[in-house]
Amino acid sequence: MLIPIMKTPEASRHFVKWTDPVSGVESFLLNSEEIPLIQSFYFVNRSFTEDGRYLWFYCAFPPSETRCLGLMDFETDTVRFLPETQFLDASPMIDPKTGDAYWASVTELWKISPAPGSKPEYVNCFPQDIAKGRRPFRLGTHFTLCADGKSVNFDIEVGEEWYLGKMPLDGSSPEIWVKNDVCMNHAQFSPTDPDLMLYAHDGWRDHLGNFHGYVKRMWLIRKGQDPKPIFPEDTQKHGHEWWDPSGKFVWYVHYGEGTKKVDISNGKDEMIWPNRSASHSHSSKDGRYLAGDISAYTGSKALKVSFYDSRTGKETAIVSSMAGLPEQVKYHVHPHPQFCVNDKYVCYTTNVLGRANLALVPVDELI
Repeated sequence: MLIPIMKTPEASRHFVKWTDPVSGVESFLLNSEEIPLIQSFYFVNRSFTEDGRYLWFYCAFPPSETRCLGLMDFETDTVRFLPETQFLDASPMIDPKTGDAYWASVTELWKISPAPGSKPEYVNCFPQDIAKGRRPFRLGTHFTLCADGKSVNFDIEVGEEWYLGKMPLDGSSPEIWVKNDVCMNHAQFSPTDPDLMLYAHDGWRDHLGNFHGYVKRMWLIRKGQDPKPIFPEDTQKHGHEWWDPSGKFVWYVHYGEGTKKVDISNGKDEMIWPNRSASHSHSSKDGRYLAGDISAYTGSKALKVSFYDSRTGKETAIVSSMAGLPEQVKYHVHPHPQFCVNDKYVCYTTNVLGRANLALVPVDELI
C-alpha cells in the first residue's frame, strides 16, 4: 500500500505564494475559493498540530457573524470546513498531539477529530444551576490545556458575572476557582503547573451600554487561593499576554513601549522588542525570535507584520503594509502571528489579497 507523502505549504495546491514588495519575504497563503474569509487562530493557541499534518483555522461567511472551524490536511492535500463547529469568541483549541479540535457552543464544550467523517462529541458543560438559562457572551476567551492534560480552562461571562476555573475532559464536574463582578478574560493555564492560571482584567460594557475600565491588567490565580496581580501598580497599558514555555515568565505588550516579559517570582520585567507600535506579539520557544503585528490599535489604516531577532536587534518585514478590511471589527481580523510546528513557521492572518487569508512564512527564511 502506498503511503501518501505529506505536502508542505510551499508545495500544496491550496496555497499561493505572495512576496512582500519591500522586504522580499515570501509567504504562502491558504486561498480556498469555497471559504470567503479565513483566519489563523488567536495567537495563544496553535493552528497547527505538532507533526505538521493538520492546520485548523477560522471560517466566516459574511454577513453572518458566526464563525466555524476549517481544516487543512497536508497528508491528503485537502481543505474542508465544518459548519457544525460554530463557536463563541476566539475559544477553539487544538490538541497538538491528536489534532482534535475543542470549541464552545453556548455553555457546552465539544470536540471533533480531524479524521474524515468524524462527528462532534460532547465533552462537558458549565453548571446550569449557575447559568440559570442565561446565554453567555463567552464560555472561554481561548481554551488552553492544563499541564496535566486533563482539563481546559474557562472564563465564562454570563449576565454580568464572571467565573473562572477548569473543565475536566472526562466529563466530571467543573471547578470554579473565582467569581467576580468585573470582567475576567484571556485566562490561560500555566504550561508547567496544573494549579496555576494567568488571566486578565479587561474593559467591558454592561447591559445599559455603559463602559467600565480596569486598573490592573494581568493576574495570577492558584487553585484554592485568592488572585494576585503580577504588577501592584496600575497597568492599563499592558495587554495581549502569554506564557513562556518554561512557566517562569509571562510575556506581554506594553502599548507605546514594546514587548516585554516578566518574571512571575519577583515581578521584574525586561524589554525584549522595543517597537512602540506593537499590538500583538508572540515568541519562539527559546525566546530569541518574536513576531508581531504593528499598528492594529494606533488608528493607522495600514497594518504591518514583523519578525524580530532579539540577539541582533534586526527587524524584518513579513508584511510591510496592508490595508484593513470592512469586516475587521466584526471578525477581529488582526494578523495575530504565532510560531508553530516547533517554530518552523510563523502563521498569521493577512489581507494582502483584499480578503482575509491564513498565511505561513518559513522561519528559516526570516532568519
